[in-house]
Amino acid sequence: GGEMVQTLQRQSECCFFLSFFPGTVKFQPSLWPWDSVRNNLRGALTEMCVLHDVLSVVKEKKYMALDPVSHDPTAGKTQQVFQLISKKKSLATAAQLLLKGAEKLSKSVAENQENRRQRDFNSELLRLRSQWKLRKVGDKILGDLSYRSAGSLFPHPGTFEVIKNTDIDLDKKLPEDYCPLDVQIPSDLEGSAYIKVSIQKQAPDIGDLGTVNLFRRPQKNKAAQPWHIKLEAAQNVLLCKEIFAQLSREAVQIKSQIPHIVVKNQIISQPFPGLQLSISLCHSTGEKKSNRASPEKPKPDDHLHVLEHNLHQMMREFHKQQLSSVVMPHPASAPFGHKRLRLAGPMAYDKAEIANLQQNEGLLEKIIKQAKHIFLRSR
Repeated sequence: GGEMVQTLQRQSECCFFLSFFPGTVKFQPSLWPWDSVRNNLRGALTEMCVLHDVLSVVKEKKYMALDPVSHDPTAGKTQQVFQLISKKKSLATAAQLLLKGAEKLSKSVAENQENRRQRDFNSELLRLRSQWKLRKVGDKILGDLSYRSAGSLFPHPGTFEVIKNTDIDLDKKLPEDYCPLDVQIPSDLEGSAYIKVSIQKQAPDIGDLGTVNLFRRPQKNKAAQPWHIKLEAAQNVLLCKEIFAQLSREAVQIKSQIPHIVVKNQIISQPFPGLQLSISLCHSTGEKKSNRASPEKPKPDDHLHVLEHNLHQMMREFHKQQLSSVVMPHPASAPFGHKRLRLAGPMAYDKAEIANLQQNEGLLEKIIKQAKHIFLRSR
């Protein structure tokens, strides 16, 4: 047994040391001859166990479980808060830029609309000036409705004011009938008017005369009227008032066997016995007033439009006569006056003929003659 141990020891020494160290190897003799073998085998066994444990852990999930690493929850929330704050700041910056751009766009649109409205106002004012007399008094633009330039002597000023229409909202779409210019008419010239001339066979009681509602023509909406319709209607009201004032003045001044009656807005005359000529000024302002309505049947429309037209025509001829002595063309060597009077000398007119030339019939006398003619033709 001792010889076998020695033989194995020599072989192991030769195997592990002599092959690697060809020279003479000196080592410390071990206390036990198999100590190095045991150590090597133990190391190999340890490595094999470690390898087996690693393979078992990798293969079998029951030996080891992976737990998530614990993080601080406040750190994640703080990061989210920082992200939210940064997003809010970015959105606030973008919103501020968008608001500035929208404000600039709205200002530019408002300026463009205001400039366009100003251009429209100026063009409309130029159109108004081409049709009506305008003058500027201070910061106001005033116009003239009267017929003074045509020879009228009616004392009404007939002044209207041109204003800028600011009732429209710039943010909304402009309507089709929008007009940047508007006119303010005097209150006594608002609405519409006409002169009613009628012939009646039976004269009513004088107590029934006076202001009556004779306006039967359809009334238009005042808000939808453009400025030229307003001005034309106001000028027509002014002319009707002038005609009625002239007729009233002549009715008071003219002396006749049957005196003419002037009661408020009516003039009553009797061209023939039992026949009555009524001339009324019918003026409607469009306002609803509490009229004393009587349960009477509506009377037939006996308005003589021919006589109304003749009144307007004669009033314009009267204007022309007043204007002809100064404005109209006249001879350079002859004095101002009527053409028939200028012919009095060459034609050898006497005093009676000249007096007859100077006598002019008034509107009332002419309209009474025409009413007589119409009545006699209708018989």
